[in-house]
Amino acid sequence: MLCGAVSVVFDRLVGWFSRFFGHIKEKFDFPIIVYLALGGLGAGIIALKYPGILYWGFTNVEEILHTGKSASAPGIWLLTQLAAAKVVATALCKGSGLVGGLYAPSLMIGAAVGAVFGGSAAYLINSALPGNAAVAQPQAYALVGMAATLASVCSVPLTSVLLLFELTKDCRILLPLMISPDQIEALYQYAKFQFECGNYSGAADYLYWYGALCTNSERNVSALWGKLAAEILMQNWDLALEELNRLKEIIDSKNFSSPLNQLQNRIWLMHWALFIFFNHIRYLNAIQTNAHHLIRYLATAVVVNKRRRNMLKELIKVIQ
Repeated sequence: MLCGAVSVVFDRLVGWFSRFFGHIKEKFDFPIIVYLALGGLGAGIIALKYPGILYWGFTNVEEILHTGKSASAPGIWLLTQLAAAKVVATALCKGSGLVGGLYAPSLMIGAAVGAVFGGSAAYLINSALPGNAAVAQPQAYALVGMAATLASVCSVPLTSVLLLFELTKDCRILLPLMISPDQIEALYQYAKFQFECGNYSGAADYLYWYGALCTNSERNVSALWGKLAAEILMQNWDLALEELNRLKEIIDSKNFSSPLNQLQNRIWLMHWALFIFFNHIRYLNAIQTNAHHLIRYLATAVVVNKRRRNMLKELIKVIQ
């Protein structure tokens, strides 16, 4: 989540600097070399204070990965400043039009953020529970931070996982990489894509895993609605009934911001429930036995609506 937040800030800064230089260009129409020089000047001024933001191959990343192991390795406070300075300098250069990619900066920013998080977590936990060895070394968090930031900034989640596996040659690093927030969000987007393409089975599977990994309650409920729709469209009435009951429990126990919001959720629940009640054999038998008026209303709706005339055969099956 921390790497995702840093990536959002970085993206917003790039957009802001791009608009800033675009505004200057519209107003003064300087040659393009002027904007490049301004971007380089800003980055140079930042580098006077923090020379670690400059690109020296991957020497700076290697130094971060040695955090706590040598006297020359940067500490947590310096890493925090370096990460912030690198974000600003890279966004400034990108916004001014200076040629340069986001690959190496993403790795450095992610490594710094991950090392800061790991070092801070270790310090706080060890202060509360002296001698506790449950927290991994900052280097492990730095590696995960590198992959998470690269995946978020460059939109390459799979590449980031494979890259870190290539660097570490350790399969144990794969799990924390693959469940970073951006990879979890990719599951939701891919499930949505599968649903729109008509692959409801694939969408249901991806939404199931998304719900198991996601910690955001609102997004989790959204995934449940999507999985309910997918199961109904596949006519998996037993699974659809399970999802319906889960949604009902959530709606019953949730504190809504307004009565209107609560009413909207219950209306949607009733809307999807009708598909299940008129198709699930247990509820259909109950409707045929105890609620004849519902079938009459349904028959009237089908007969009156010309577009629904093709459903008369299905309706007759229900009545029979």
